[in-house]
Amino acid sequence: MAIAACSGLAAFAVAIFAGLGVGNDGLSIILRAIVCMAVCWVLGFAAGTVGMHVLREHVEGVKAREPLEVEMEEAEEAVEEEEPIEV
Repeated sequence: MAIAACSGLAAFAVAIFAGLGVGNDGLSIILRAIVCMAVCWVLGFAAGTVGMHVLREHVEGVKAREPLEVEMEEAEEAVEEEEPIEV
């Protein structure tokens, strides 16, 4: 999931720059950045999964209320009623 990867890499970058900013040694910076990346990847994966589930339910609800066939018939009727475009 893209959200998980982006949040993990963002956390890694923030941890690296924060560690460099306060003057920590290289090993502790890398270890803390990897831990931050893993934690934020899990949180991003969870957020992405929840978002996909909510989006899927919303789309199914819209499809149940307004079937696509009705919209297509209305669109075809509208196209048939329009005058041709002259160039």
